[in-house]
Amino acid sequence: MGHLADQYEYMASVASALLASTSDQPMLNNLSAMTPGGPDWLNPKAADFGALREPWQDEVAVLDAAHREAALELRVIGQI
Repeated sequence: MGHLADQYEYMASVASALLASTSDQPMLNNLSAMTPGGPDWLNPKAADFGALREPWQDEVAVLDAAHREAALELRVIGQI
């Protein structure tokens, strides 16, 4: 799980830099495309999908969903 945390931290730093400057659609698309695959236990095809989770896993699931929604919104902004 550590590598995913590192990827999310890197994306957060890139997003902060984009917020502090002017960004164009290719920059937003690149940031959106950085979305990591996520933990296996969030994959509906995983054998343990739907199994009881630890409280921290629920927190990760909420954060992952929020991240994916924000990434989708970044893609859509440039299409309008």
